[in-house]
Amino acid sequence: MSYQSEISIIRDITVEDVIRISTKYVPSKYRHAPWLHPELNHGKGLLNTDDALCCYMAAYGEMHMVKCRSVLRNLPFDEFVNIEVVDWGCGQGMGAICMAEMLRDRNKLHSLRKVTLIEPSCKALARAKFNVEIFTNGVARIIPINQYLPSISGSSESNVA
Repeated sequence: MSYQSEISIIRDITVEDVIRISTKYVPSKYRHAPWLHPELNHGKGLLNTDDALCCYMAAYGEMHMVKCRSVLRNLPFDEFVNIEVVDWGCGQGMGAICMAEMLRDRNKLHSLRKVTLIEPSCKALARAKFNVEIFTNGVARIIPINQYLPSISGSSESNVA
């Protein structure tokens, strides 16, 4: 099996499932220290392989989940009607999937109309798009954009993937 095939068969997927399955696919060489994968560069590297994506999630996924939930838990979900999420520097889409999970848990996922994912790593962006598609179950339009943050690229041009 693969990350994608395992994620695809989970009913009512959770962010914890994403972290758990990513951890399962960490190469044995990095099993006890996934943060040592050379592409990670202390969490700042541009990830280009499935191994690096899994190592990153195993090393930093729980931290991202806790931060996202902490920020999102006080939003007035009952007031939301049409929601658009822009996840800039999205990595594997943790912010967007945490939001989708919270909306689903509150029976508000139908309010999610559009998710824009912006990420310079093509591999991470593809994983983010896949993750968000699984979590949103087709209710939202997903727009992946392969771009650096403007302050890094100095350009306002973008590539829609």
